[in-house]
Amino acid sequence: MLKVIAVEPFPKSFESLNKNVILNGVSDKVVCLNLAVSDKNGKIHLDKSTEDSTTMMALDQGNGIEVQTKTLYDLIRDYEIKDSVLKIDCEGC
Repeated sequence: MLKVIAVEPFPKSFESLNKNVILNGVSDKVVCLNLAVSDKNGKIHLDKSTEDSTTMMALDQGNGIEVQTKTLYDLIRDYEIKDSVLKIDCEGC
């Protein structure tokens, strides 16, 4: 079964992602996660002022919106991903 794991750290964008998944009737195929992929599990703080920008970056700002982080390894393990394609949209990289 085809499944998409969609990761979005910014709350406002995550809300739009969820709405689009529901509106398009693909809730059974798409898992939406409000977190950031990082080199370690934990939490970071995102600058809320960048959320409406076209160049949002999930860098730890020390204050702001607290978001959970998870490693790619743990996502692969937790969702038992075997054969897959990774699509990354990294603004500002």
